[in-house]
Amino acid sequence: MKIMNHRNHLTAAAFVAASMLQPAMAQDIKYPVDTVTLIVHTSAGGGTDVFLREAVRHLEPIMGVKFVVQNMPGGAGAKAMTYLEKAPKDGSVLLGVTGTYVNTSVTTKLETPYDALQPVVRFFLDPSVVYVRADSPIKNMKDLVEYARANPGKLKYGLATPTSQDRYGVEQLQKIENIQINAVAFESGGDLQISVLNGTLDVANGEPQEIKAQLEAGKFRAIGMLTEQRITALPDLATAKEQGVNLSMIKFRGLTGPKGLPDDVLKAWEIAAKKLLEDPEFKKYYEEGGLIPAVQGSADFTAFIGDFAKTQTEFFTDIGVIK
Repeated sequence: MKIMNHRNHLTAAAFVAASMLQPAMAQDIKYPVDTVTLIVHTSAGGGTDVFLREAVRHLEPIMGVKFVVQNMPGGAGAKAMTYLEKAPKDGSVLLGVTGTYVNTSVTTKLETPYDALQPVVRFFLDPSVVYVRADSPIKNMKDLVEYARANPGKLKYGLATPTSQDRYGVEQLQKIENIQINAVAFESGGDLQISVLNGTLDVANGEPQEIKAQLEAGKFRAIGMLTEQRITALPDLATAKEQGVNLSMIKFRGLTGPKGLPDDVLKAWEIAAKKLLEDPEFKKYYEEGGLIPAVQGSADFTAFIGDFAKTQTEFFTDIGVIK
């Protein structure tokens, strides 16, 4: 399945205008440090890693700072969160986050839980694609459910860390369809892909941009979207709900930092996030990846995280993970 390519053909004059805007954008943001390290809680190749490495290319001229992306896997985010809590409170070290950092906190007693950190900015809501190897007999979501029902506990379903939103999706799927699935956790999306390709896994969830190359190469087949509606990047891929499987889930991506970050840092990121999503080249990237723009500044993102944590706590309690 080929991901559609939405290209913006700019005239030479538009390029000149865009280049003239770059110095002005940096001048709009007075960031207090010259270098910012963005921590990724997984190894290279996962969705957050891919996203941040692409984003920093555009953020550097917007914010007038140098960015370093550092992978710090371990404990489904616990290692990175503990490191972040002890980082300088000046905006020089931040952590790329998804729902995993909340889920890890509510299901495990951590040295540094999610609410010991400061939500900084939310960029996107993320689509999640269910995919299999191209030669798999599983052609769609109904096939997946029927196989799992006929073979209790044998369907090997890959998850990016034990407490990711993918775990939420698999648990919901088992509950909704009254089936048993063998969930297998990994530390990154890259490891997931290898395991689907070599047959270790039957199925996995991924983000469009991280599995794009394998979809276009014909190595993977996408069988369902776990969003409420189809996305423009994969317009022919039906949602799970369209296929009669009542499953969807909320995923997001943003940045968090140590508590006590100054207001100028938080405001700078809110401004930068909005400018980032307006950048024509970056817009092409996130539209191709099916990411849904949903910028929130620190205050709104903090409230969102609080609501999300409440929902996840109730869910994990309901399935018996939390006693």
